[in-house]
Amino acid sequence: MRSTTWIDSVGCTLLRLSLAVIFLWFGLLKLADLCPLAGFVCRSMPLLPPSLFLVLLGCWEAIIGACLLIRRLVPVALVMLLCHLPATALPLVLLPEECFTRFPHGLTLEGQYIM
Repeated sequence: MRSTTWIDSVGCTLLRLSLAVIFLWFGLLKLADLCPLAGFVCRSMPLLPPSLFLVLLGCWEAIIGACLLIRRLVPVALVMLLCHLPATALPLVLLPEECFTRFPHGLTLEGQYIM
């Protein structure tokens, strides 16, 4: 029983930290203007100028990552994630021709990026 509790604890910590690294990495790529799918990401939110949208999204993702690194800020990260995840799926609805080669199973590279 004791080993499974330890494994659960370490597993959850490693998952949280790996997610933090991914969000920090993706957010910083956007802030450094190195995101390979920046044009695609910006087309999914046509209401904002692309440069502003990328900065806002990059900051949002980097903050999620930073909050996941600090244990007491994990609840903040979870609220931010709840706002972020529906927006992540938005291109599947707004840009299906760019996300699917064959709906619903054939994904383009962009569709795989979202999934």
